[in-house]
Amino acid sequence: MDAPLSVEETINRIEDAVCDYYNVTMDMVRMKCRKRHIVEPRQVMMYLIKLSTNKTLEHIGEHLGGKDHTTVLHGCRTILNLVETQHNMREYIKSTISYLSLTPHDKSLVHSELFKGIISKKVDKALSLAV
Repeated sequence: MDAPLSVEETINRIEDAVCDYYNVTMDMVRMKCRKRHIVEPRQVMMYLIKLSTNKTLEHIGEHLGGKDHTTVLHGCRTILNLVETQHNMREYIKSTISYLSLTPHDKSLVHSELFKGIISKKVDKALSLAV
């Protein structure tokens, strides 16, 4: 059995997978840009990093171009909303979680106060199937 990935290796794999899918570079993701084709991959990274590591919102924001922790929180909530309402996003997140073999660093995160009121049963089920 393979040794578990370090947190930094997990983050690097998330970055590589998301950049490849969206056809962007990490330099583009870290830019101060609010164009959708840059913001969406950044928010997907924020969500996947928060889900699969113990990194704080502050650390994730700093890593992704010096973003504020509230920007990271907003990004995570946005992706959860898209997972709930858009089939394509739900399938992309599920397949990425599965492809990268990501597991929540803390299973209670999915039910935490951070995202309370945002995760529907459908999203919860989709994430539990992917893990």
